[in-house]
Amino acid sequence: MAVLDRTLPSTRGAVGFELPIFQSRPGANSHIVQKIAPDGTVDRFQSCWLSTQHAIGVGDLDLHVDEGEQAIWTFRNEEQRLIAGTRPELVKYGIEALERDELDDYPIAAAELAVFCECQVRFPRVLQRAFAHLASTSETSAASWRDVSILLPAIKEDVARFFGPNKAGGRHLAQLIAVSNEEGVTIYGPKQLVSREVPLLQFRPLAEIFGINSVHFVSFEPTPARPQQLLWQIAGTGGLAGHALTNRPFQGRTWYNQQVGKTETVASGESKGRLSPEPELLVRVLGSDLEDVEHANRELMGGGRFRYRHAINVRPMGYGTPRAYKATTSKVFRALSDADMIWVLAAHRLRQTGTPMNGMAGMQTASRTLTLALQALVSSIDFRSQQASFLENLKDKNALGVLGIWRYNSSANVEDNLKRLIFNMLCEDVLLESADYIRVMWPIKKFPVPDAQVIELGQRRYNVDFVESRQSGLGTTLVGFGVDVAPSSNSSAEFRDFCVDLFAGYGWWQVAVAESSITMQRDDKTVRVFPIITARNLARKIPGNPSERERFLVLTNKTVPRSLKNRPSSSSVSVIHYSELGRWLGGVFGDKLVADR
Repeated sequence: MAVLDRTLPSTRGAVGFELPIFQSRPGANSHIVQKIAPDGTVDRFQSCWLSTQHAIGVGDLDLHVDEGEQAIWTFRNEEQRLIAGTRPELVKYGIEALERDELDDYPIAAAELAVFCECQVRFPRVLQRAFAHLASTSETSAASWRDVSILLPAIKEDVARFFGPNKAGGRHLAQLIAVSNEEGVTIYGPKQLVSREVPLLQFRPLAEIFGINSVHFVSFEPTPARPQQLLWQIAGTGGLAGHALTNRPFQGRTWYNQQVGKTETVASGESKGRLSPEPELLVRVLGSDLEDVEHANRELMGGGRFRYRHAINVRPMGYGTPRAYKATTSKVFRALSDADMIWVLAAHRLRQTGTPMNGMAGMQTASRTLTLALQALVSSIDFRSQQASFLENLKDKNALGVLGIWRYNSSANVEDNLKRLIFNMLCEDVLLESADYIRVMWPIKKFPVPDAQVIELGQRRYNVDFVESRQSGLGTTLVGFGVDVAPSSNSSAEFRDFCVDLFAGYGWWQVAVAESSITMQRDDKTVRVFPIITARNLARKIPGNPSERERFLVLTNKTVPRSLKNRPSSSSVSVIHYSELGRWLGGVFGDKLVADR
């Protein structure tokens, strides 16, 4: 059950409908919105990715709604009072407000309310005032509003009712166009829908409000569709996949999958030119819940008609140690035996510092990384040179890989930009240094594609090569694919090396190793680091006070207790989660990441 938390107006101080923003529970650190079904009930809730900076709190208003119940609507009246409730409740308010002429000073809001209440004919003056208000600024805008917002929906309703759903499906109705002027309205549409026999019972009373009494019909033959064939398909479960796939450039569709008890989103692309003998690319996006992994495995096994089959495993979003029901990287890899590649997406875990703001930043990082990685994979489909293509070289490899992105900083050189990309690919789930190579999609038009090279970050050396991808829609964002990496065993030694790699992104070097610590140095600055992966008795593992010239840093991958977080800033011993390293180095030494803006 969701609770109404705030509303988002179109502009500050606006009168009219506002977007209701919910929380899954009071005090939750993220927001959700309703997806409303055709019958007016809540189909499901999905993450709100809009900025809520200018959203307005609802105060003491206590409204709850659950999936399957009537959706909540919100309207801000002329006194800036919020009216909230189900559709019948808003309709009751709307009719009473229109009868009392309460919105006369806000003609557009009044017209929107009349349309919502489906009482336009009852209040013709409301539509006339809105039209006159728009015409005072632009007659063209007023005519467009009348045709698109008032007349065309009524025409579509009349046509759909007359011909029925088989002949007047959504694809055909979407081709109807209404263009009106002082003499009448012309209805353009497919030949099978545009007919004088349609009674237009909903349309005519609305047209008369604007003085339109004549109707002309112009039919056209739909352009024959060119041969098309499924080229690629991307599918995934959960909110992150839904956000990435329902927006541009994929424009997928979402529904509730009863089998896995989660929302499922599918996007696909078709070949409109040269046809391939088989669909090219299938990508499954999955979380780390065990049922997600099992579902993805079934779908990949059933996708044998696709030439290439890949999976992207989004590692847990939560802060601290993943829970027991989350599958480890090794378990995911073993389960997805039918995938050419299993790509690990974990860049967001470098940003999860335990606060609501940074938690949302981590989610945005994961979403953007996923979207751009999928764009890069889709752009890799190449009919002209299949044998040399990125996807072809990975066919039947059944290997583990890791993803990362970085928006190119033209103020830094190529090498530093590549170092930053590599840093963004680091994670504790896999060993990036074990990669055979890192393939970088190079979309930047003003710079030539670099030659293959070895990039050093700290004490690591990475083989990097490049693929030109200037038609991929990536803009100036580099997308890196680390191919054939080993999964992490989550040992103390591997976490220690991971911490060293993180320090390297800020220009620090390891200069000494002891049994329980490492010493990192940059110029004349020194930090003794204690990597700890056991949460039990974390406080007891904190070293004693260092000398005046030393700083001790306890770096862990576990949730840091509040009592240890709130140590005095003057203390020479700090305890932080590894995702807070950048903030700590910046606060103590003023350090920045390589190629930072």
